[in-house]
Amino acid sequence: MHSPEISRPDTVLVGTAGEAVAHYLHAQAADFLRSLRRHGESGAETAAVADAARSLRAAGPPR
Repeated sequence: MHSPEISRPDTVLVGTAGEAVAHYLHAQAADFLRSLRRHGESGAETAAVADAARSLRAAGPPR
């Protein structure tokens, strides 16, 4: 994802190139951390599904 502030054509960036890059990287890091947190929050559900699948496999085929 990209930062909406940088991609908007009517936004005027004032400062050095380093400041612009820092702003961009900060936005990218925030997006990454949000995604990581969402992934971690959904991990509990996927772990339960994996446990259920293992239990079914351990039970073997129906006889």
